[in-house]
Amino acid sequence: MGNPNAFKQIMALHKTSFKNCFSIMLMYQNQAEKLIQTLVNCIPEINDDSKKIISQWGDVYKQGFENLRKAVDDGYARIEEFFNKNAISMFHDQTEKMFSAFFNQTNWMPDDLRKTVDELTDIHKKSCENFSKQVDESIRCMENFKPAEKGLKTDTKKKKLTP
Repeated sequence: MGNPNAFKQIMALHKTSFKNCFSIMLMYQNQAEKLIQTLVNCIPEINDDSKKIISQWGDVYKQGFENLRKAVDDGYARIEEFFNKNAISMFHDQTEKMFSAFFNQTNWMPDDLRKTVDELTDIHKKSCENFSKQVDESIRCMENFKPAEKGLKTDTKKKKLTP
C-alpha cells in the first residue's frame, strides 16, 4: 500500500470513536442511576432491603461496564502489538513466497489449469491494487476532514413567513 500506516490510522480513528461512544453511554448510565436513586428516595414504601438491591444492580452494571472497557482496551492493545510486529507484511510475504513456489511448478499443470491460475493471479493483483487505492483515498479524505468548530450555533428560531 502507498501508506504503510493506513491500518494504524484506521484503528486510531476507530479507537477514538469507541471512546467517545463509551463516554456517552457512561454519561447516560450515570444519569439513569441518578434518576432511579431520586425515584427510590421519593417513594416511602420502598424499604431499605429494596434500596440495597437496587444499589447492587447499579454496582453490577458499573462492574460490567468496566469489564467491557478493559476487554476493548485489551483488544486494541493486541491489535497495536500485531501492527507493531509487522505481522501483516510478514503474512503477505510468506503467502507470496508460497504461491510463487507453487506457480513456478506450473510445468506439470494442464494448459487450461495453468491459464485459469494465471487469470486468478491477475485478478488477485488487480483487487489488491484497487483495495490499496481505496484505502489511500480514504486516508486522504480523513486527513482533509476538518472538524466542526466548537460553539457552532444554529438558528433554531422559527422565521415568520410573509406572503
